[in-house]
Amino acid sequence: MKDFIIITGSYPPDICGMADAMPFLLNTKTGQNWDIYYQKDWRFFTILKHIRQIKDTRAKYILMQFPTRGYGWSIVPHLLCVYFSWFTNRRFGVIVHEQSQLSLKAYLVELLILISANRIIFTTQYERNYAIKRIPFISKRSTIVKIVSNITASSKIRPVEERSINIIYFGQIMPQKGLEKFIIDVTSLTKHYKAVIAGQVPPMFAGYYKKIENLCIQTGIQLKINLNQTEVSELLNDAKVAYLPFPDGISERRGSVLASFINGAIVVTTFGKFTTKELEKATIDVSEQSLQNILCNNALLKTKQQAGLAYMCTQLPRGWEEIAKAYEDFIKEDNYNYYIK
Repeated sequence: MKDFIIITGSYPPDICGMADAMPFLLNTKTGQNWDIYYQKDWRFFTILKHIRQIKDTRAKYILMQFPTRGYGWSIVPHLLCVYFSWFTNRRFGVIVHEQSQLSLKAYLVELLILISANRIIFTTQYERNYAIKRIPFISKRSTIVKIVSNITASSKIRPVEERSINIIYFGQIMPQKGLEKFIIDVTSLTKHYKAVIAGQVPPMFAGYYKKIENLCIQTGIQLKINLNQTEVSELLNDAKVAYLPFPDGISERRGSVLASFINGAIVVTTFGKFTTKELEKATIDVSEQSLQNILCNNALLKTKQQAGLAYMCTQLPRGWEEIAKAYEDFIKEDNYNYYIK
């Protein structure tokens, strides 16, 4: 019987960033001592079943990933947090991956978690500050543990001049990720430059993917879909520029950025209110110069490639074991002022 359990609504083969992260966490030295509670049915009437099954694990410490695509619009995860945090002697923590960008309705419901959880882990300083500004009393029971890439690094990072793909988009194929802007901005370059879109297609966005597929056929952009981890690493290690024009700007939560950095692809992107000074130094702001000028500037590309690799070494945890250990230590820590910078 293990004293630590992690709750998730998504796990491979589900297509979700949290699903991708779970095996990495559970395969660490620390995570191997955890139980996992993974369920697909989160309808409201299942709440008593979830409470009973989680109680049956006898875990003293409970950590929940939130949100995950598997929860859907269910309020059950929120109620589990309230129940175990307030009405049991078990310690309940939540890794809050989204908050400031939620719709008003979703945010109001998420307040149940922010108000009740014994421990709250944010993944960026911005998100923690956003929460504390609105709910000051959570300061002493919250912390920051940044994420790392779900994609591993290639064994040897290729120099810029040895890469055959000029420009790539990598990420989940779904709306509001900047895909349309990528296609518009790259279309005029495809006669002279090799352009690729790569990523996973969540089943609920199959119709959207067909539209993107048709646009790629028309514009000469190559599509590489549902690749495995090794194939993604190799692809990014063969790309000069990863153009990721996020509508809300680059942030530390963007796994596609970290995957690009770790494989030496230079990130060209948009800046916004979530963009840190460190990210600005490691990337290129597309508003400052054209994609064609960027692709022709080898000196700039070499400088930013090194800056991206340095960012991964200096600004993030050293790996999944450090993350898992930080999660566990914070949940178990008796001093509420314990805080990871």
